[in-house]
Amino acid sequence: MSRSPFVGLTTNAEHGDLTKDKRQGRERHGQRYQRARLLQRLESLYVRTGFDGAILARFTGCRDRPSYDLAMAVTYVFAGIPVADRDAAVGWYERLVGRPPDLLPNDHEAAWRLTETGWIYVIVDAGRAGSALNTLLVDDLDGFLAELAKRSVEAGPVETIGSGVRVTVVTDPDGNRLQVGQPPT
Repeated sequence: MSRSPFVGLTTNAEHGDLTKDKRQGRERHGQRYQRARLLQRLESLYVRTGFDGAILARFTGCRDRPSYDLAMAVTYVFAGIPVADRDAAVGWYERLVGRPPDLLPNDHEAAWRLTETGWIYVIVDAGRAGSALNTLLVDDLDGFLAELAKRSVEAGPVETIGSGVRVTVVTDPDGNRLQVGQPPT
C-alpha cells in the first residue's frame, strides 16, 4: 500500500491501474480517479507533519488549484545541501555567495544567510552528496551572473520558462544543483 504525502491517508494504488466507477459502469484510469478521490478527502483535512505531529497546514482551495493555510507561522527556512567534504564545499559556496559562511555550528556544517529568514547550509553526508536541488530567486539575474563570473563560478545557459521567468542552473563540485531565477518585472 502506498502512502500519500498527507499523513494518515493511503491512495488506492493497491487496487491496480484501473479502478471501476460502479455508478457510471465504466473503467477509468487509476491515477486520475485516485487523485480526484484523494482531493475529495483532503478538502477539509488538516495536514500533520513534523516530528511532534503538530498541525502545520490545512488543505483548502478547489480541486484544480489546491492551497494551504498555515496554522502556525513559518519564520525561517534552511535549505540543506549534502556534500562529501565540508571544507571543499565551503570554498566553493564562499565564491558563490561572495563571502564566508555566517555560521559554522560544527565540523560538519556551514550556513549562509541569504535573506532575513532564508538560509542555505552545507552538511557532510557523502551518501547523499549531489542530490540537492534548491531554487533562488533574484531581482537581477544578469547582475548575479556577472558577479559569479568574477568569482570563477560557472553557470549554465539562461532559459526563459513559463510566463517569462528567466532561469539558469549552477552546479557545485558534488553535483548539487542550484537553480537561479528572475521573475518577470
